[in-house]
Amino acid sequence: MVAIEDIIALHGVLPDIESLEEINQLKLGSEKWLQIYWGDFSEEPGKYLCLNLLSGRPIFGRDYFFKIMKRFNKKVLIRSHQPDIPQSIFNNRCLTIFTSSACARERVIAIADSEKEIKNNRDLKIKII
Repeated sequence: MVAIEDIIALHGVLPDIESLEEINQLKLGSEKWLQIYWGDFSEEPGKYLCLNLLSGRPIFGRDYFFKIMKRFNKKVLIRSHQPDIPQSIFNNRCLTIFTSSACARERVIAIADSEKEIKNNRDLKIKII
């Protein structure tokens, strides 16, 4: 996980914790660690929606995303998991990109201009590599 200014980046979904410092204390394989590693999103309303029975991945909804982003005072989440979701969801505040050639999508990076205010992922430069 990386957090700078208004942006946070990780693999899956932000866990339901009180502070970002708690991430470093999560035990490997714990429920909250699995959220970071395997968590998926859905544009559906709600917080925790279900456990995908085929993949074993927890699925979180729109309400969860906005609650957790408000808690951590972040504007944009950049993640690299879940190839079957649109690249931009939740009012352009969640950007899903891939850096692995194993995914069907092109390999993509996001670049933030440190001198520019970041309100959503449209304020980032998206580059195909």
